[in-house]
Amino acid sequence: NAIYEGLEFDDGGPFLKKMFDTVKLTMTALATGTSISVRFKPDKATTGGASSAGAGWRYAVTGGNETTFSETDATEAIFMIGDVAKVYEVAVDLNASSNTSPEILSVTTYVSDQRYEY
Repeated sequence: NAIYEGLEFDDGGPFLKKMFDTVKLTMTALATGTSISVRFKPDKATTGGASSAGAGWRYAVTGGNETTFSETDATEAIFMIGDVAKVYEVAVDLNASSNTSPEILSVTTYVSDQRYEY
């Protein structure tokens, strides 16, 4: 298994709160028995979130409200965040099967146009 952790992302406005909507992963065809999960950390959180995700980390969910995506041969996966923050970090858990691991080609975060000054 492996973990990818991205850098902090603020969409060019570190002083404004914004809605982080979704994360889209593009990958090579997902092999049988492998899976991926997306975690995020809003505003440099160090507490809260899911205990299984680690301090401050929360799980993003699929359209089926699952934290893990494992559809064999899929090349895209969309996870919902739906959280307001000034900045966030993203992590992708790559869950291998035997000697086969998911291969992520891109991680795209979609942010709402709406901004909050408070």
